Amino acid sequence: MDMLKRNLRPPTVVAFPMLAFALIAFMIAIALSIFAYREQDQANALNNRSEQLILAQAKRPVPKLSRTAQDEKKRWEALKAERDFAWGGLFSALEKAANANIELLEVSPDKSSRRVLLRGEARDRDALVAYLGTLAAQPALRNVHLTHQSKMTRERLETWSFEIKATMSD
Repeated sequence: MDMLKRNLRPPTVVAFPMLAFALIAFMIAIALSIFAYREQDQANALNNRSEQLILAQAKRPVPKLSRTAQDEKKRWEALKAERDFAWGGLFSALEKAANANIELLEVSPDKSSRRVLLRGEARDRDALVAYLGTLAAQPALRNVHLTHQSKMTRERLETWSFEIKATMSD
């Protein structure tokens, strides 16, 4: 009968090895899912960063300013150019070259090209030539040249009207 019981009874399954195998398989599945989650998270972070960089490189449309804002911006830029211009050097050069025989009527600086236009009158041609030489000797001015001269007569007074151009030194 022992033999019959042994053959009729199903073999006893050892639960411990199967339980251990199931536990190990479960732990491997959890580890793989955590690894996959972290990889997906890193991939999402890289995608977000690349999208941010693409958006940062894209040219943004410049907001259109209203007419009054444009006018105000132009006035501020003109004021800044006026303030940044080297007035001190120009005026000191003109004061050093001052002459009693020369009357300056207009000083017109072009701030962007750093050129200066001087208009005035001289008592005689020799005074004009001397003034031109004195201006050319000033270190604040270079390329000083006479662009126009003409003799003017008012009542009995004869003067020479002139126009001198110069470039400001840096």
